[in-house]
Amino acid sequence: VLIMQKRIVAFIFLVIIAAMAMGELSPNKAGFSPMENRYLAVMPGASWRTIRTGEWMDDLETYMADHVLLRDQWIRIKNTLERFSGRSQIDSVCFAEEDRLIQAQNVSLDQLSTNMQAIGQWVRNLPEDLPVSFLMAPTSSWIYQDQLPPYTMTYDPQQASEAVRQALPERVTLVNPYEVLYEHRDEAIYFKSDHHWTMRGASYAFTQLAAALHLEVDPFAYEEQKMGTDFRGSVYSQAPVFGYPGEDVWVYQTPGLKATWEAEGAGGTLLMEERFAEKDQYTAFLGGNYGVTHIMNPEASREEAVLVLKDSYANILMPFLAEQYQNMVDLRYYREDLSAFMEKQAIEQVICIYNLDFLCTDQNFVWLKFLGGKEAVQ
Repeated sequence: VLIMQKRIVAFIFLVIIAAMAMGELSPNKAGFSPMENRYLAVMPGASWRTIRTGEWMDDLETYMADHVLLRDQWIRIKNTLERFSGRSQIDSVCFAEEDRLIQAQNVSLDQLSTNMQAIGQWVRNLPEDLPVSFLMAPTSSWIYQDQLPPYTMTYDPQQASEAVRQALPERVTLVNPYEVLYEHRDEAIYFKSDHHWTMRGASYAFTQLAAALHLEVDPFAYEEQKMGTDFRGSVYSQAPVFGYPGEDVWVYQTPGLKATWEAEGAGGTLLMEERFAEKDQYTAFLGGNYGVTHIMNPEASREEAVLVLKDSYANILMPFLAEQYQNMVDLRYYREDLSAFMEKQAIEQVICIYNLDFLCTDQNFVWLKFLGGKEAVQ
C-alpha cells in the first residue's frame, strides 16, 4: 500500500511538471495580461550574437517567467501567504485601513524638480496673453496618509506640492484641491484598489478648477449612476490576493459623456460602456491614453480650442470639460512639434492636469524642451 501511495504521489508530480512544460511550450499563449495591464514577453529569436552575449538567455528567462502555467494564481497564493504572515506592504503596495490599497512612492524629489523646471521654462516661452492653468491632483497616499501602515517609506506630499507651487511662473493659475478632497475623504473619492480618483473625487477637484476658469458647470447637478461592478484596479494588480473585494464604479450622467473623441485611429464617446466588462474599467473614460486626443462636441457652449496637457487623472474629468475644450496631449506618447500643433489648432488656453505622484516620477517632461519649437530649446 505504501509503495502504491508513493507511486500515486510521483505520478501526480509528473503530471504537474508535464502540464507546466506544455504550458511553457504552447504556441497559444496570451500576448496581453489583463491582470498586469501589460504585454507579456515573446519568444526571443536566437542568433550567434545574442547567444554569445547572453542576451538570448536573459530574454528566454523573462519569457519563461511571463508564461508559467497558472502564473496569476501562483502570484495570488504567494501574496496571500505573505499577508497571512503579517506583512502590511508587498513591494510598493501598502495594505491600508478600510481595505484600501495605496502605492507608496519612495522617491526623492529630484525628478520633481527636473520636471517642474521643464514645465516652467516651457510656460515662459508661451505668448504672454495665453492663459495657463495647472490642476495638481492629490493622490490617495496624501489624502489617506494617516491610514498607511507604520514606517511606510514615501515622499512628503506637502513638501512636493510646495515645490510645484514655487516652480510655476506667476502667470500660471495653480489649483490644488487637497482641502476639499480631504474634507470629503469619507466618501468614495478614490478607488480603493486603483491609483486613480473616482468621478466623485474628480468632481470635487473640478469645482475648484471651474471656479478658477470662471466656468458655470456644476458636476453634482447630474444623476450619479452605477456603471461598473467588481472592479479591482491597477494597485491590486501589483499585489493581488485572494478574497479582496471588488468595488462599484459610479458615473455622473453629464451631457459631456456623449461628446466624441478621436485618437490614432481609435475613437468613441467619452464614456465607453463596453469597457466596464473588462478588467481595467477605468479605460471606460476616453478609452485610455494617447498622444493626441481630439474631442468634438457640436453642442458645446463655446468654440474655444484649449490644449490640455495631462496624465490619466484627466480622463475622468473630461466629460465636464467637453462643452468647452477640444484637444488633449499626453507627453508620454507625443513627440511632434507642440508649438506647430498649438498654432494649427488655434489654441486659446492651456490647462495642465497632473497627479502629484506622476510629477514626482515621470521622465517625459524633458520633451517640452524639444517639442516647443526653436524658442523652447534654451
